[in-house]
Amino acid sequence: MARILFVLTSRRETGGNRTPAGFHWEEFVTPYWAFRDAGHEVVVGSVLGGEATGLPGSEVDGPHGRISRSVRRFQERGQEMELLQGTLPIVAAKAEDFDALFFPGGVGPLWDLHETPEVGALVSAVLAKGGIVATVSTGAAALLTALDAEGEPIVRRRRISTAPDAELSAAGPAPYSIEAALVERGARIGRNEYLFRPHALRDGGLVTGQNPASAAPVARLVLSALADMQGAQPTLELVPPALFRRPG
Repeated sequence: MARILFVLTSRRETGGNRTPAGFHWEEFVTPYWAFRDAGHEVVVGSVLGGEATGLPGSEVDGPHGRISRSVRRFQERGQEMELLQGTLPIVAAKAEDFDALFFPGGVGPLWDLHETPEVGALVSAVLAKGGIVATVSTGAAALLTALDAEGEPIVRRRRISTAPDAELSAAGPAPYSIEAALVERGARIGRNEYLFRPHALRDGGLVTGQNPASAAPVARLVLSALADMQGAQPTLELVPPALFRRPG
């Protein structure tokens, strides 16, 4: 079985107006349970280590204000919630210890993932050894400083899915456009033109998703990629529409 490291944001507030930040609950726990239920070992880390906090309101599934099943399952288990009190700091994470990295989104990742050199270095090292790196929504900020063996951006000529500007603006002020930042580094953006609908794709060892609705499809692509690690990896793989299911 594989060993997968989740890297959560350590940012609790944004700059300036001090709006609450944190990781997106659904983007974290839906893949968490997908990997755990498949028998893989999961380690929960964060940029700074120690306590990691969720983005207020991101535990709600849909317009009815209910806590999603996957979030409720996590929050009702003391041993899971304890994982958020003592997360592994990114400086202590070694590429050789993990088969895959997973970066959930939220508001916080836009602020601290690309500003932390160890994040980009870990992404580069895991991909260089043939591992998997997955991101959801703004978690793609983890890719901004990662470089390949030639010293070029790891996203250059890669198909990447992340939060489009229209979805970012609906969530509140953002410090920059994550799509534009990726394009500046040579990425080719793929998206579902219908806002807030799922979109996930795999390009080699990179698996990316557009938004919270994409968390489950991203997790399925990661599971597929892990199963392929001993054989040839497809260059580009899209989640078929039939596989899109409501998270949780």
